[in-house]
Amino acid sequence: MLPSSSIRKFVPICLLLIISINLLITSLNGHKIGDAIPMLKKIQFNEKRTEWSEVPYGDAPRYGIPKKITITGVAAILEAFLETPKSPAGTDKYYEELIAQSKDDLKLSFAFHHPNFETPWITLFSKGTPDEVTSKNSYHFLKQIDFMFLYHGDTILEIKHSLEYYDEEDEASNRPSTINNDIVVNYYWKEVVEKDTSAGLTFLYVISFIFGSIIMITGVSHIGF
Repeated sequence: MLPSSSIRKFVPICLLLIISINLLITSLNGHKIGDAIPMLKKIQFNEKRTEWSEVPYGDAPRYGIPKKITITGVAAILEAFLETPKSPAGTDKYYEELIAQSKDDLKLSFAFHHPNFETPWITLFSKGTPDEVTSKNSYHFLKQIDFMFLYHGDTILEIKHSLEYYDEEDEASNRPSTINNDIVVNYYWKEVVEKDTSAGLTFLYVISFIFGSIIMITGVSHIGF
């Protein structure tokens, strides 16, 4: 049998270990200000859909910090799916011929901490339908995406997003080359004030401590002390 002095030293060490594990689990589940949030994207266009791929690290949102980035190369996405137009590159005619080949809208979806937060399909552009008088297409181009991260403490609770498209009266909405414009993406953060959760967390620690004590005491009694 173990001496009583060894048992008395062993009990507090085990209790400290239990509390340390609880604190470690809590820290692993949370975020710190400035932590990069894992972000993925996938594309749907011309009856095809890509797999999830990681967004460049520099473009990912940072926990609790507002940030602005731009999505570039939207036209390049079309060029990867479609045949190269015969008109000179960079001209409105070039992009008009490029868009004319599209069978459906170009859409994008994002995921944060996949699969915890996933957006529905976001339309980046639609070529619309030809005007009855001018026969020109009424294009629909995305201009800006705003993400609002609702968080409390070190946890993201919800992610909302809003979209802004070029106004139909804006001259840019009538130019095929607008598809080559950058799309602005804003990350905003809003802390949600909830009822005090520290009391509940403390309660869990106390319960762990009590049960740990019971287990240790039971173990000691079985040994014969």
